[in-house]
Amino acid sequence: MVRLREIPEHDAASSSADPCYSVIGIYGVAGSGKTTFAGYIQDYIKEECKDEKLFDTIMCIHVTETFSVDDIFHEILKYITGDSHSNISDRGALDKKLKEALCGKRFFLILDDLWVKNKNDQHLEELISPLNVGLKGSKILVTARTKEAAGALGADKFIEMPDLDEDQYLAMFMHYALSDTRVALQEFEQVGREIAKKLHRSPIAAVTVAGRLGANPNISFWKNVAKLDMLNYTMDALWWSYQQLDPDIRRCFEFCSIFPRKFKLEKDQLVRLWTAQGFVKTSCATEEMEDVAEGYIQELVSCSFLQEKGTGSGVDHFTIHDLLHDLLVKVAGNDCFRIENRWSKQGECQEDVPRDVRHLFVQKYDGELITRKILGLENLRTLIICVVEENRPVEEKVIESMCVRLLKLRVLAIAFNKKCRSTSNPSDKFLVPESITQLKHLRYLAFRKSDNCKVILPSALAKLLHIQLLDFGLGKISDFTCAADLINLRHIFCWDVSFPNIGTLSSLQRIPFFRLRNDLINLGSQSSCQGKAHGTDTMFFDFPYTGQWQCGSCSRGA
Repeated sequence: MVRLREIPEHDAASSSADPCYSVIGIYGVAGSGKTTFAGYIQDYIKEECKDEKLFDTIMCIHVTETFSVDDIFHEILKYITGDSHSNISDRGALDKKLKEALCGKRFFLILDDLWVKNKNDQHLEELISPLNVGLKGSKILVTARTKEAAGALGADKFIEMPDLDEDQYLAMFMHYALSDTRVALQEFEQVGREIAKKLHRSPIAAVTVAGRLGANPNISFWKNVAKLDMLNYTMDALWWSYQQLDPDIRRCFEFCSIFPRKFKLEKDQLVRLWTAQGFVKTSCATEEMEDVAEGYIQELVSCSFLQEKGTGSGVDHFTIHDLLHDLLVKVAGNDCFRIENRWSKQGECQEDVPRDVRHLFVQKYDGELITRKILGLENLRTLIICVVEENRPVEEKVIESMCVRLLKLRVLAIAFNKKCRSTSNPSDKFLVPESITQLKHLRYLAFRKSDNCKVILPSALAKLLHIQLLDFGLGKISDFTCAADLINLRHIFCWDVSFPNIGTLSSLQRIPFFRLRNDLINLGSQSSCQGKAHGTDTMFFDFPYTGQWQCGSCSRGA
């Protein structure tokens, strides 16, 4: 940690020969704790060094094997400015915007899990080129599986994982166990040292076990834990930590095993998926399911089962450590399954899908695969299709078959490519089939369109009395006259909504945009609604969920 405090006495201009930053490389095999240790360093800087103000901005970016320089620049911008500037697609303009944001700032940048196939990779040069406008003393921390990759950005210091001495490991362990708790530290540290020795310096075991101990700062509990032989093995230590969770939280966490490793889990999406499945239990009638689900997420974050990957105070997405992901897969058994067919040929699937699977994630749409291996899954509750590629349009007959045969579905989500059209309806309209009403248990319906097409809803959709969420991406909903019957509808996502009686939806909590007419909504005679006018009879409002309706600066109880 001493190197993190090595800040030059005078800020000086940097040059290509003498950059403003130094690079530290951490390397080790998968599961050795690189990401966990990097997260600890990030926490250490934020909490232990906050009075010293070592850095103006601290950023942590996960770098995929096929990383996009533009995506990383957008993430860095969001950390610094709070805005990813996703509207900027030109590399030159993006490079300029990033330099403006970094100029005059001392930064600490973590590039987690960097893959390097070629030392002369042009992407690496593009990645670091705008970073040299910061102040002297800036740091870049790189984690990678090999020393070569960890040193690809010119590291002058290397740490091989696991390579923490006993005191360093204990410091990390106690940081996660008692950093927010006021107790007699000396007594707990003595027992903590005994527990830490059993964990054989595994960073992921340290943060998960410490997280559970921190939730119960009782010295008798700690002493009992110190006697457990199972802590000598990393996977057993993770299993013990998992078992300490509330059963409802465990069930929600197990559901996450349907997503691929390193998948970015969006907080709001998790909350709505868990709610749709009935996993979230409220304790009283006035308690909102979303509030309870967010409490579940906070609990999982506190013990590092979910690792924060968002920016600033409003963390919006998470990842799961590979070893924890492996644990979830074993715990979930056949209940959860995923088909990672990103590179497969049409109709190809290397593994047999369990016949009793309940929750299924498919990496990309494949009509032949769905017909052969999915339509016969009688117990299926969740079907998420992550990507529909441009060259594989969705066949209407396949969607019809899903609605007719997968009768127990609670969640049906398909993300359409921007240029993707239905084979039978290639126009700018998207017709939700009448057969959707066969899915009487459906809570979550998402046909996410990334273009401004018109979404046509069948009037019979009103028969889906349990529906909680409708998500059509950038689609526009109009001429749906039966909305008043959707008494459990909580969220609508689309570019534009225009249908009557929306004000009668007593459960509705979020609707990004809607077309306001005199007969559409009654927010009460005392409301003072403000919005952006688009013509004489159209206004658009945002109602972010807070337990209240909100429009502009006005809020009124639902």
